[in-house]
Amino acid sequence: MILVPTRMGIRLRGCSRNWIPALVVVVFLSPLPAFQEPPAVFRTGVNLVLLDVSVHDKRGLPISGLLRDQFEVFENGVRQDISRFDEGTSSVSLALVLDFSGSMLPRKNNLLRGVNTFIPLMKPEDEGVLFIFNEHVQPLTEFQSPAGMSQWLSDLSSRAPTGMTSLYDAVIQSSRTLSASHHQRRAMIVLSDGKDTSSTYTLQKCIDELRSSNRLLYAIGLFQPGDPDTDAAALRKLAESTGGTAVFDRDGMRLSQIFTEIMRDLRARYVIGFYSHEGDADLEVRKLKVVAHDADGHSLMTRSRREYRIDRRTISANP
Repeated sequence: MILVPTRMGIRLRGCSRNWIPALVVVVFLSPLPAFQEPPAVFRTGVNLVLLDVSVHDKRGLPISGLLRDQFEVFENGVRQDISRFDEGTSSVSLALVLDFSGSMLPRKNNLLRGVNTFIPLMKPEDEGVLFIFNEHVQPLTEFQSPAGMSQWLSDLSSRAPTGMTSLYDAVIQSSRTLSASHHQRRAMIVLSDGKDTSSTYTLQKCIDELRSSNRLLYAIGLFQPGDPDTDAAALRKLAESTGGTAVFDRDGMRLSQIFTEIMRDLRARYVIGFYSHEGDADLEVRKLKVVAHDADGHSLMTRSRREYRIDRRTISANP
């Protein structure tokens, strides 16, 4: 059973995990004896929505040190009271998801150099998991501390890129794997050099699932938009649906710099929470907008999720 604390009372569910598209704080209770009838569901209609928000200047550099009253949050155009505010110093659970299809072979050495830069950017309290994908998605590790990530380079070096590209399957599998991670801040860095050619899932399914979760996705395209057999728009849509970004580097020569910039952005994000009233529809998409200003009242550039998705028909499937 699950008890969900809200402003108005509690909400009891059955044995499935009751998660909504933004993170809800839960407390686990002892199960009822088997002979008891399932309890009634008491609806209070209030849930805690958490947003990871990046604030940056005109050069794209993160801005830190802002206060709660320098932010405003709107849901479906209605201003919300900010009930939680933290500056981004929390630990991270991160999935590194790498395209190892055949077209990646000429870029493999640059990829390894980028990963070698990425590993030291993880803090001792962070955790990470490594995926590679071609037409199959393969987790190479379980969640590890940075001390265990030194093995990643040898694992990748011993493999030859081959096969097709199941980008969307890799996004969904790595996102679901993050459900078992230990930290509240969960992110994926997804790297690919081409468009999806063999996934079971569709782009829209990926976006719907990301909207129903509390994940950040950063996409790295090893191509330039407009190159043949690529899909820059898909990477942008995946990243922007979570409040992340998509960047492009044709040959992978800038990967070390890109990983550094992504981790800087991830560390500098603010966590902003508000209580959202539940509607009656089984399926609902709500628009979000976060506004920030400096001490003089001038608007700052922000990046966060633009909407989130509530699917009460499958609400227990995607924590």
